[in-house]
Amino acid sequence: MNAKISARELGLTQAEVWLMAFETACPQPTTAQIDAWCDKFPEFAAEIREHAKFVEPPIARGRAAMELLSEAEIASAQAEALEIMRKATAERVSSDPAKKRKSSGRALKK
Repeated sequence: MNAKISARELGLTQAEVWLMAFETACPQPTTAQIDAWCDKFPEFAAEIREHAKFVEPPIARGRAAMELLSEAEIASAQAEALEIMRKATAERVSSDPAKKRKSSGRALKK
């Protein structure tokens, strides 16, 4: 059965229909795609741009966040992450008898 249901029957606004079309066509939209859709559908440009903020690729969000941090803050966060991983590894080794036997006599590297 291939029944079509209209947007009106679903209670969707015209903007919601266009946002769903945008998300389907551009799951990880680039700036160029966002601009093209906003130029093509200027009446929904604000909604498209707002929606695009939430579907921005994670790597782009990470880069944007990195630009806000100083090199010292980045280095500090990296050092903290390494220390957490070192401690977790040491705890796992000390709590696992099989690994404890294998690693006895060897120091963990930092």
